[in-house]
Amino acid sequence: MNINSPRARRGIYLGLALLLTLVLCVFLGAAVALAPGWLSQARVHSQQDRAEQAALSGAEYLLARLRQNPHYAFNGTEENSGPRVTVDAREMFVQEDQGYIVGLVWDSTSTYPSQFRFRFNYQDGPAKTWLDLPYLCVNNVPGATEQQVPRVSGQSQGKLPPHSVYVAVEGRTGPALSGLSRSRPTAPLVAGSVSRRLLQGVYKVTLASQQSFNSVAASAGDVQVELPPGKGTLQLQSISGEPARIRAKGLIEVQGGGVPAIDSPKQGQLSSSGVTTATRSSRVGQTKETAQAPFLRLPWGDAAGRPVQSMAAGVYVVDDSRKLLYFDMTPSEYVAWMSQPGNAASQRGRLGDDYTLPLAVEFLPGPHTNSVHELRISEEIKIEPTYNSKSFAFMPRRGAPVAPSMETEPDKFSLSSMEADHFLTFSRLSGTTYSDEGYGGTAFGHALNEYLYNHYSRSDPTMNADLIQRTLKVTGRDVDITSRSDGHYEIKNLPLASVKQFLKEVARLSPADSAAPLEVLRGSLAAGGGDSVSGALDRITTENLKLGLLSKGGHQARIECPGKVVVAAQVGSEGCSILAEDEIVLYGFGVDLETQPEAYSSVSLYSKKDLTIKTFHVGDIDPSGRPCRTGYNDVCIRGVLYAWGNINAVLGHPAATRSLRNFRLAGSMVCYGGDPETNPKPVGRASLIYIQARAASLEFDPSYALNLLRGLPSDLKFGQTSWSIR
Repeated sequence: MNINSPRARRGIYLGLALLLTLVLCVFLGAAVALAPGWLSQARVHSQQDRAEQAALSGAEYLLARLRQNPHYAFNGTEENSGPRVTVDAREMFVQEDQGYIVGLVWDSTSTYPSQFRFRFNYQDGPAKTWLDLPYLCVNNVPGATEQQVPRVSGQSQGKLPPHSVYVAVEGRTGPALSGLSRSRPTAPLVAGSVSRRLLQGVYKVTLASQQSFNSVAASAGDVQVELPPGKGTLQLQSISGEPARIRAKGLIEVQGGGVPAIDSPKQGQLSSSGVTTATRSSRVGQTKETAQAPFLRLPWGDAAGRPVQSMAAGVYVVDDSRKLLYFDMTPSEYVAWMSQPGNAASQRGRLGDDYTLPLAVEFLPGPHTNSVHELRISEEIKIEPTYNSKSFAFMPRRGAPVAPSMETEPDKFSLSSMEADHFLTFSRLSGTTYSDEGYGGTAFGHALNEYLYNHYSRSDPTMNADLIQRTLKVTGRDVDITSRSDGHYEIKNLPLASVKQFLKEVARLSPADSAAPLEVLRGSLAAGGGDSVSGALDRITTENLKLGLLSKGGHQARIECPGKVVVAAQVGSEGCSILAEDEIVLYGFGVDLETQPEAYSSVSLYSKKDLTIKTFHVGDIDPSGRPCRTGYNDVCIRGVLYAWGNINAVLGHPAATRSLRNFRLAGSMVCYGGDPETNPKPVGRASLIYIQARAASLEFDPSYALNLLRGLPSDLKFGQTSWSIR
């Protein structure tokens, strides 16, 4: 057959058309067969979308209720006598009933409503079988401490941060909900399909009106961070949507540190008037700070003024008998009085003679001298001025330890009162005598004593003034060394150069593992001043004292003081605060994060002047009055540090890099430079944020600002910190 003939070509065309028609019929048949499944899947997806939208509507409703009333369902239940309709609109209906919330949502595309459900309380009221959710929402917006997130079974899902809310909302929809209505929002389901979605999330509070509150550190002057050379990093973090930001109207300076010296796990930013020369990772940007740009503005009147009990101003100390003593003095007056001969043995100041503590304050002594003795405050306390004082101090009877200071280094040392076993104490040429907390001379005497022990026998008959002169490489014309009848020695007018040379020799001969205390001495040798007492030889130190500030039922303990606050103790705080119209000084503050990695102090501080944190501490005092286990503490604070003046945190000495410890802050720190009430924008003055540490971690968390306010503001805003839907 000729395939080129017209008839043949027509036959071929007909065959191809029939084949194509057959293929199309096969596809059409398959499509017809699959169409019900596709339509069913489309309905399922549509129902799942509607269920998800219902869950989101429930979460938005809950956040709206919290903005309206931050104490909504706080501590587990919402007080009401029965079902209560809170929303009755065309497209939404919500009913609440003793911690159970159910809502109906309608749209124009469906003949049945969608529903959201969530609950706060356990099944502690009449049985309600209509709400069998295993998850409980938790409102911790007013709370200043972490809360457990329980399930209905009683098991814990973890901890909820302060000033947060945990949301667990179920959204559901489908023909099975056809029986639900405004009059029967909790009716049993009928026959038919139902789609469910569960939304779980944590939302954290911030202040909607404080748009300028966007930095973990802000200073009207400079920001300086001093790290050891070649080591350590300034880490910037943020839990909010804001970058981890440091702002300074002056300069941002990071001295020392590794490479990079400034880093951030996500996005960091430095904003200052000049260029920061420290090495930065690629995740840390740099911008120009605008002179008139505002900071967090927190006037004194917004923070102070709500205490319900009062406590007398003065100095509260603890002695070796585990008694709390009270002195109607300023801190400096107490140091001067206790340093006078004979006053160290005085029993003056015992509580109970002429003063008792207020109801919200109690003293809890430990069972032994070297136990922890706590001054516990459980309400808002106002420090009331007395005739002699308007300050508040809590410290050991022997005073507060302080670190040596290069700025106060004298030209010569006078060592006196050699204790048993040739131990030396120290006084400066000015005549001011410092106790064992001075650490310049005392630690030098300790080093000299140990050196003599290590290189000469205790029974060596040559243990005399000549031996001490040879050890120090001085002559009788350089120093006065006299022997006393009690076997002790007095050393006066010792040249500073001889002290330094001796310490270098000791450090060279000492094993590496024992050189750290001597390294501290090499960089700084003078007694540091501060609130130390020379006459008192009590063994209780800052390690044995605790200022406990408790939070109960959403109310935080706080101290408001019209004068200076000095605390030489550990601060055990649960989201509480200390406010002072003068400076705030914390001595021996902090913990050892190597042995207590999860330890922190949730405390906020507000000062009309300066905030100072010095972590130098004494672990123990031996029977002869000799300090033991000295060093610096780590600092881990969750809160806001707010000062009109400067903020200083000293966690070691730069000449002794092994003495440096770590600084961690979750919250924010602000040096406003003046009164925020009369200055809407930061005041251009020489205010300074200064941190001296091995490493520093600053995490921006704006919610901690609520700890300083007198009450929760009406302009709360919620930021999403975690979220899932399934």
